[in-house]
Amino acid sequence: MNALRKLSFVMLIAIVAVAAFGVQPNRGADAQEGSLVIWHSWRDAEADLLDTWVANFTEANEGIEIETVFVPFDDLRATYENAAATGEGPDLLIGQADWAGPLSEAGLIMPVDDLVAETDLDTQITEAAWGTMSYAGERYGIPVTLDGVALYYNSDIIAAEDIPTDLEELLEVAAELTEGDDVGLMFNNGFYHSAGIYFALGGELFDEEGVNLWNESDAAEAYLAIHQMIFEEYHDFISTDNSLFQEGRAAMIVDGQWNLGTYTESLGDSLGVTLLPAIDGKPWSPFVGGKGFYVNSTTENIDNALAFLTYVTSAEGLTLGAEIANHVPTGEGIEVENPNIGVFAEQLSGGTPLPTSPAMGAYWNPVGEAITAVTEGGEEPAAAAEAATENITALLEGEG
Repeated sequence: MNALRKLSFVMLIAIVAVAAFGVQPNRGADAQEGSLVIWHSWRDAEADLLDTWVANFTEANEGIEIETVFVPFDDLRATYENAAATGEGPDLLIGQADWAGPLSEAGLIMPVDDLVAETDLDTQITEAAWGTMSYAGERYGIPVTLDGVALYYNSDIIAAEDIPTDLEELLEVAAELTEGDDVGLMFNNGFYHSAGIYFALGGELFDEEGVNLWNESDAAEAYLAIHQMIFEEYHDFISTDNSLFQEGRAAMIVDGQWNLGTYTESLGDSLGVTLLPAIDGKPWSPFVGGKGFYVNSTTENIDNALAFLTYVTSAEGLTLGAEIANHVPTGEGIEVENPNIGVFAEQLSGGTPLPTSPAMGAYWNPVGEAITAVTEGGEEPAAAAEAATENITALLEGEG
């Protein structure tokens, strides 16, 4: 895939048409006079993006008033749950993709399969992106950006063509670049950042019925063995602090799209993003989550909500997301100017959707403890994998 992407002539024509004739609701999403309330926790660039979406939409649909209400992220979900449980709250909630499971289990968000059937909103989003905000085989959220990790690099230290595409070779090159307090690679060895190694090895977490699949193959032991090897041979790489990369003293870092703006501000044109290295010849498959809109199960403004959501997931809406807030588009053929966003899109297209099931909560601590056991504790990977199995099982059965 060519990382350097520019707005196509067709898209430019589309944007010009929107400017000339206004944002038009698409098939199955006819806006009505009235209001729409959106709760969110977006700040800075994302807040600017939301304001732009609202301004563009309301300018073209003068009969609609949209109110956006900021709620701090740490309070947003609980505040929404308390309000929606009593039939109150906003028409739309902007939240994390993995909220789909618990919010749908509580009956606080509306399934959207029937709402979007045979509409432009349905086809504007890729199947993979829809999957990030689905639960139990049904879609509950409208994703507008994808999140996950890729490999950042500083081109002042290492050129893109010199970055190995295999993990073992990458570690060796990073070691050669490590001198004093400067390091060749910064590696957060937590489960979220490293899960793509486990999935590359063929690992699974649980099936559709919630049956535990961790350690059902050799993947868990092999995954923990890689952690142990990195800890023992490349201990200086392990860190959850990204300050060295921001300061230009680290060549590479495995990190998420959410820090793209920060790193761009720190490194400017020296910042690059490339695909994560392969594991035994298999592509690193990171967790893929994201953010998007949920529809309150008690809203009476469904037509207006769908019309607005059809706009924000249109080519124009998603392009604005990439340009203003560094969003990774959830639609196909969305060509953006920032090549680093293009690489994230390619990386995440081969990722593993972060499960929205509440069962996912049974894995974070046990797997994290297994990683600590084989690194700081020096435990054998097989034993640590089995201990994690016991802990996961207890949590899944409600005993943890």
